[in-house]
Amino acid sequence: MASAHAHQFHQVLLPECASSVRFEDGATIRSEGAPLVWPADRRGVVECDPDFRALAIRVSAGRLRETARLLRGSDELSWKMCVPEDPFLTQAARRLLVVAASGASPVMVTSLQTAIAHHLILMHAAKRSSTLPHRIQRVLAHIESHLSDPLRVADLAAVACMPRRRFARYFRSIVGKPPYLYVRERRLVHARTLLASSATIVDVALRCGFASQSHLTRAFKAHYGETPGAFRRRAMASAR
Repeated sequence: MASAHAHQFHQVLLPECASSVRFEDGATIRSEGAPLVWPADRRGVVECDPDFRALAIRVSAGRLRETARLLRGSDELSWKMCVPEDPFLTQAARRLLVVAASGASPVMVTSLQTAIAHHLILMHAAKRSSTLPHRIQRVLAHIESHLSDPLRVADLAAVACMPRRRFARYFRSIVGKPPYLYVRERRLVHARTLLASSATIVDVALRCGFASQSHLTRAFKAHYGETPGAFRRRAMASAR
């Protein structure tokens, strides 16, 4: 068994078999193959079979702190370290491996890293002094798994079991932005991730819940300052 160690970066481990991480403070997280989040500066050691294999994605601690301040208003977060049934995290991490191994543009790699950082903070972290209310957790999970679908405020209110207007006020008070804006931003982050793949822009638009390519193009340019096509061309050009 290797000695306990810490990192200056967060790690997302996607093990191919059952494994666990034991930390010096006595805490242990175990996975039957689900992704594990190993926070930066936390000393621990992986306990596994000799033939253990895992995909490990490193996320800069500085990037996460900066993103956390932007999205959550604080970089003092506690982490959910075993994250079963998270298809977005698994898909994004494996896509990042493929993109990085292919020698693709740093723009594409950064886009995927940003998407993973946003997802970790929004779905698997909470301010240390508090935790996200269960109703909001349900709504955020629903949004992540239905980005290709229409997501009306009334539908999200139903997931939270709250009246529409009360839910809209409650969501904004917890998340820091209205539901429609949060949904749009999550769609756009997912679109940047998919643009790093070979999917057509029309397909990206539909998979991210936009009515058409032109709908995605308008929203993407308003948010990022360039069209999806320009983003993809710039990424491919810098890869050469």
